Amino acid sequence: MTKGKKIWGIDVSKDYIIAFDGKIFYKFTLGEIEKFVNVVKGDIVVLEQTGNYSLPWILSLLKRKTVDVYIAHTTSLKELRNLYGFSKNDVVDAQVLRDLFLQNYRRFTKFEENRFWLRFYLFSYFRTVKDFTTTVNRLRSFLFLVNPSLASFKTSKKGLLELKEKIGGKVKGDFVYSYVDRYIDK
Repeated sequence: MTKGKKIWGIDVSKDYIIAFDGKIFYKFTLGEIEKFVNVVKGDIVVLEQTGNYSLPWILSLLKRKTVDVYIAHTTSLKELRNLYGFSKNDVVDAQVLRDLFLQNYRRFTKFEENRFWLRFYLFSYFRTVKDFTTTVNRLRSFLFLVNPSLASFKTSKKGLLELKEKIGGKVKGDFVYSYVDRYIDK
């Protein structure tokens, strides 16, 4: 699997990455993505799941189809870093990722773009649902204090429209309307 290929441990930050090939540490900024892709051509790149920060790097690597990209399970990285007695730091993480892959590559998942997008959209959906639930609960609490009869409404679009009609001029201020309008328009 790794025969003849160099293993690169990559720690991704917001604006740059630290790459470690077993001997030398390199730093590449977002403006140097193409340079990075050419340096690791034909090798194996190992990195931690960092959400949006790692996306431009991974997509650039996959576009060329010359690099195998593996994602570390976050708990494995944390456990090994603690075992070494290191605190979180970009250089240490790049080295630990590489060492962890060499010790047990089965703790890594080969990056698959479809799986990534599915995960991305699921997390976005759950975040939206959580935000909606929080907003509705705040609205219910507010309405319960102002006018308890308005606090029981359906959380569907139709229910929010009915609530808006019921409120009419009973509740002063734009507070309720901004909450209701935010979700009716979607």
